[in-house]
Amino acid sequence: AMLPTFKANPKILFIGMSTPPLTAGKTTPENAARAREWARWLTTEYAKEQPNVHMFDLFGAMSILPDKPNQGTLPPQFAAGKWDSHPAGGAGAAMARMFIPWFNRTVRVAGLAKDK
Repeated sequence: AMLPTFKANPKILFIGMSTPPLTAGKTTPENAARAREWARWLTTEYAKEQPNVHMFDLFGAMSILPDKPNQGTLPPQFAAGKWDSHPAGGAGAAMARMFIPWFNRTVRVAGLAKDK
C-alpha cells in the first residue's frame, strides 16, 4: 500500500527496515525461517523498482546465521531475556556499527550526499 506514495515522491529517500528476530524461547524454527524469508523479501524485492526506497535487513544483521543452532533467532547476548525478544545489551552498539555505514552508502547511492 505504500508503493504509490514512494513513487509519487521520487525526491524523498524512504528508509525502512525489517523486524528484528525473536529469541529462541519466543518462536519456533519454522516461524524463524518464515521471518528470515519475509526479511529477505522486504529488503530485496518489495520496492526494488523504486530507487528512492532502501530497506535495511535488521533481521539478517541481528539473527543467528543459517545452519547454526537456533538459526534465525536473536542471540542470547542481544536479548533482554530468554522470553524477552527486546534487543538489549550490546545489540544497539552492534547494529549501529552495521547500520551507519549502510546508511552512508545508501545516501551516497541516492545522490543526497553533499561534498564539502
